Amino acid sequence: MSPDARWDTFLARIQARSDELLAEAHAGSIELLDQTDDDVLALGQAWTGIRSRMLALRAMISDTWSDQVGDLFPDPAASDRAHARGAACAATLERDFDRGEVHVWAEVGRRIVARAAAMRVAEAACGHCGHAISAVAIRRTHEWTCAACRATATFQPSTYEYQLEAAADYIARERALELEPAMLAARLAGDADRTAAEAYWRVYLAAVAEVLPERAATLADDLAARLARAATP
Repeated sequence: MSPDARWDTFLARIQARSDELLAEAHAGSIELLDQTDDDVLALGQAWTGIRSRMLALRAMISDTWSDQVGDLFPDPAASDRAHARGAACAATLERDFDRGEVHVWAEVGRRIVARAAAMRVAEAACGHCGHAISAVAIRRTHEWTCAACRATATFQPSTYEYQLEAAADYIARERALELEPAMLAARLAGDADRTAAEAYWRVYLAAVAEVLPERAATLADDLAARLARAATP
């Protein structure tokens, strides 16, 4: 078997192991969320371990090249091409890990949205006299002066309402995931054309507004702010 064939066979095995690892990680993450009542701390710890395993796979590429393969290529040009294929494989592993993590956290976001909706109430009552007040779209602790008895009343939403902004980010990142590579490539290239960034942030912010409807009114301003930050060196 030629050095090229041996190297490419090795890289294919590494990629296959990465695919297997991430498939197991996704299934295991869903099972973990189900078993722990959506414990995100446990999920974060699990993905720290998964990252360590992915880093070990990536290290195998560089270690195998240095220890076993690099010297098999006497031709510098052929060696450079083979080394580049290894670097590309390592980059693909990193990209696949990032995408897998985004998909899992988007599932967390959807669960938060569902729980918040299930526990949401349309009105609250004054603790002193029972007079009602509209609680629609109130996602933080809210104090008001009761119109009936003039006492200070407090409304406390479910804890999931406090997590909706994070949930919106998780879901929006997944929605715009396919547009992220072009946006990042344009940024790294110092491209002044904002087309890729605008395409990404439009999709991202539209997804955020689906979770947080009040953000729809500020979508244009939010987009302008994101693009301004993206243009800052």
